Amino acid sequence: MKPPRHEHNDIMNALEEHYAYIQLTATQLAEILGISESHLCRVCVANYGKTTAKLIHCFRIKKAVELRATLGEKKFTCRMVGYVNIRTYKKALQEHCNDIVLL
Repeated sequence: MKPPRHEHNDIMNALEEHYAYIQLTATQLAEILGISESHLCRVCVANYGKTTAKLIHCFRIKKAVELRATLGEKKFTCRMVGYVNIRTYKKALQEHCNDIVLL
């Protein structure tokens, strides 16, 4: 059984508001939402087929693609979407690029 739709909306709203925070983790996202980390993971898997950590990465990569298109390559930085360095960002881009279509 899928979790209630409002939980899905709450997760997307929280990600939209906090995705650029460099230290955003599954634990912190659960705290923001006021639910347990294990419940958040169940909701993410049920709605998206992804763990919370993977959902955060996918959301960030989706935002990165949007920002790069809007701002241009020269003005975009990986910190805008919560990545500390370019290597981490490029690795996430390679790993999650195919997954962003599903969000």
